[in-house]
Amino acid sequence: MPSMITSIESDALAASKEGLGNLARRALTAAIGIPLIVAVVMAGKIAFAVALIAAAIIGINESLRLAGKISPAPVFRLTSIAYVALPMFFLGLLYLLDSGPIWVIFTFVATWLADTSAYTVGRLVGRRPLAPTISPNKTIEGAVGGLTVTSLVFAALTFLPVLSLPQRILFGLTLAVAATAGDLFESVFKRRAGVKDSGTILPGHGGFLDRIDSLLFTAPISYLLLRLWI
Repeated sequence: MPSMITSIESDALAASKEGLGNLARRALTAAIGIPLIVAVVMAGKIAFAVALIAAAIIGINESLRLAGKISPAPVFRLTSIAYVALPMFFLGLLYLLDSGPIWVIFTFVATWLADTSAYTVGRLVGRRPLAPTISPNKTIEGAVGGLTVTSLVFAALTFLPVLSLPQRILFGLTLAVAATAGDLFESVFKRRAGVKDSGTILPGHGGFLDRIDSLLFTAPISYLLLRLWI
């Protein structure tokens, strides 16, 4: 019995350390990524277009690698290209809207908020799995936390151009749902390919798709909402 208790305590400690490590990596990614993305977005159309094309190429390359592990069918590979290319196209369209650079930045902010708050709340109070066969570590409590935090933060952003309070809340809520869907979709993709990470381009973080999986769903939704409202 003592050995069993020791084993359980050891597993719990290991899981806690892993969770803290993941949270630290997410914080580091945000600390580096947010200023870099803001700088690129505000540098102008040419810089943004170059960055967007580079991101699309890297993402498509990882997507094709995953697709190749699942099926050699050309149709499936074309679908895997669209999985990355279409959201990047919508991100470009988003940039061209009135106050486009600001909306691009806040689309990233909403995506990061949803991901990070869902992960943090899930680690702290998560008990019930959200999609156990797809991503066992995601919880219903974490998902609700992500939706709540993102909605409340955007409700407080009174300086956002044009949008009313209900629109800001809906923007945050909808993008949080899209972020969760994007995360789960890539989890299915990787599970079918039999891999843990989409690549190794970011040491300690996995592949490029692992970092933008949520954005691939939030970018089109953000554009469609804003195109409707502004």
